[in-house]
Amino acid sequence: MSNHTPPASHPLLAPLGRALEVVINRALALDPETAERLLALDGRRIELHLQAPRLAMSVSVDGQRLRVGPAKADGEPDLSLRATAGALFSMLLPDSARSVPVGALKISGDAELAQRVQRLLRDFSPDLDAALAGVFGDIIGVQTARALRSALHRSAQVPNALPRTAQTI
Repeated sequence: MSNHTPPASHPLLAPLGRALEVVINRALALDPETAERLLALDGRRIELHLQAPRLAMSVSVDGQRLRVGPAKADGEPDLSLRATAGALFSMLLPDSARSVPVGALKISGDAELAQRVQRLLRDFSPDLDAALAGVFGDIIGVQTARALRSALHRSAQVPNALPRTAQTI
């Protein structure tokens, strides 16, 4: 089996894909500006192929929503990403903490679309205060949002801190 052959379908992947779609679209609803910018990408399709675990999915833009499904055997996607899970996680970190190992990410397709998606991810700014206040109330919700932002900020600093820590050991 070549690296370009989609992996065999597993019965749990379809419901997990639908759940991922719901989570992504709820997150997009927390940032109306990003949802609005998605309109310019309506109809575009991105395929994501993870190397380990071996998974392949398609993400397409449908108005202000994203549709998640299995990778398609027919037709070329507008953009294709082949990556390790670690490389994908690293792409979500701020630029200062980003460190993708050579060969861990392969991109093919529309370079302008790749740049636009990168800008969308970079500029994504969900209103966590409002979302968590709606669940936990104004006081606890805002405090939870602040703690979550702080934890994310600290986790983004870990890749930069590891080399310094290793030198002091």
